[in-house]
Amino acid sequence: MKNEALVDQVRQFKTKTFWGGWLLWVLGILLATLTGIYGYLDTLTELAKHGTARATSSAFFYIVIFVILSIIVIGLFIFLITRKKVSVTIYPDFILIKQTKKVWKISSQDILEIYQSEKTTWMGILPIRKGKIVLKSEKGKVELTSSVSLYDQMVRDIEGNVFPWIQARYQRDLDTGKSIHFNGLTINKSGFTYQNQVSFWSDIGQCSVKNGIMDLVITHEGGNRLIQVPVELIPNLPLFLKYLNDYTKT
Repeated sequence: MKNEALVDQVRQFKTKTFWGGWLLWVLGILLATLTGIYGYLDTLTELAKHGTARATSSAFFYIVIFVILSIIVIGLFIFLITRKKVSVTIYPDFILIKQTKKVWKISSQDILEIYQSEKTTWMGILPIRKGKIVLKSEKGKVELTSSVSLYDQMVRDIEGNVFPWIQARYQRDLDTGKSIHFNGLTINKSGFTYQNQVSFWSDIGQCSVKNGIMDLVITHEGGNRLIQVPVELIPNLPLFLKYLNDYTKT
């Protein structure tokens, strides 16, 4: 089984260059340099006008500022050059992931679950998007974040390679009368189970995903019940939503 869209293609995704960090580093160097030059000239002026005491005080002030700026510049430089570098190469049948000194070669059919999460944090008035995808197999798990360039495209390509295998396993289980499990959420042909409460498909109402939360309404004789689950806890979320939609329509 292959994803026909990627049979003749190899896609590679790498860590985005942190241009904002390098810009801050350059600005830090300029600011430290200007501080040193201005401090030197101001100290000479103070020495000529007010004597040694004032000049010494002025020199001490500028030295402290220069040292603080230098520490910040050096620390930022170390962060930038040691920042974790990731390379993800997606082949038709496997995914090659390189993180610093670690390398994973994962067959598409060996991946059992894919978890996704996305959050937005704020840096002042600027929204910062943070996405994460976790690939889980019997050998362990690998995490990839939105620090990778073209993150959304990478996620779509991974899903396109992996989900056909997972869906085939799910369908075999359903066809033989078994249930499929999504970390506490269980689906079979008869209905849906969550926290040991079974609901028939005719009881399942609206389902929506917003701000990282899945809301699912279940209708009972006693009234509606709202289930809320963080999407980062639901493996293979697109497949879960697909089965939910398919069975509620039948």
